[in-house]
Amino acid sequence: MFKNKITLGILSLAFGLANAQMDSLKMNIDLRTRAELDNGARTLIPKGKSAETTVLSRARVGIDYYYKNLEVYLSAQDVRTWGETASNTGKNQNFTIHEAWAKYQFSGQFSLKLGKQILSYDNERLLGTLDWMMQGRSFETLKGIYTLSPNSKIEAAITYNNDDNDTNDL
Repeated sequence: MFKNKITLGILSLAFGLANAQMDSLKMNIDLRTRAELDNGARTLIPKGKSAETTVLSRARVGIDYYYKNLEVYLSAQDVRTWGETASNTGKNQNFTIHEAWAKYQFSGQFSLKLGKQILSYDNERLLGTLDWMMQGRSFETLKGIYTLSPNSKIEAAITYNNDDNDTNDL
């Protein structure tokens, strides 16, 4: 009887410690596949052109790590159109980092978040992730967050975007 209680106590302690460790690390996986029929999207249909069918897929993996007042998140994705990438290619341009940011909570009300992150405002009507597109959208941003109450906060973001069209580039 005493031996069973000790075993049960050790198992409970081990399970409790394992759960405490799991609270600090979260992982997510997002797999999407979509078939599209293109019959004149974004332009008039040229004479003699028949419709095209394409299949797109996205595989996204994210890791979210918490430690005291620090949260770090990394999300990588592979987005491709089936049949477009050769099986023997040495270069994979379909693999990208979707998000990579760190957030530090300075107090109960104020935090800063720095890195490549999603900006989503007004239920994504003003600015959003465009997650209906396979690659989605994220920004290189420094964001300050001031929480007024559990239901309201003020956010200020500074972002840098480059159209990669600089005449000084070689």
